Amino acid sequence: MEQEQQLIEHFGRENQFRVPDGYFEHLTEQVMSRLPDQQPVVKKDMPRRMAWLRPLAAAAAVAAVAVTGAVVWSHYSERKAMEQEASLVQVQQQDYVDKVADYAMVDNEDIYAYLAEE
Repeated sequence: MEQEQQLIEHFGRENQFRVPDGYFEHLTEQVMSRLPDQQPVVKKDMPRRMAWLRPLAAAAAVAAVAVTGAVVWSHYSERKAMEQEASLVQVQQQDYVDKVADYAMVDNEDIYAYLAEE
């Protein structure tokens, strides 16, 4: 705040920048005279014989997205089913091993002893 006060005391509140007299009155003519003489480029519309391609291209894009989505979803669901089946097989194998161990009346200590002998 002090610096601002010092600047105001030194320079005052008057705007130091001035626009020359009549500058804006002739500005448009000066700018236009410096522009090159070119006609604006007009974008041509698609010929009528090609107009039917636009909806066809849109339909092809939608179909491509739909097919890609279906393939990805199918792959994902197939992978998920395979993972579930593998998990089920693993559980069944473990259950079988547990039943065999119970039938043979073998506990973990016996298994460790059999493995250590070999």
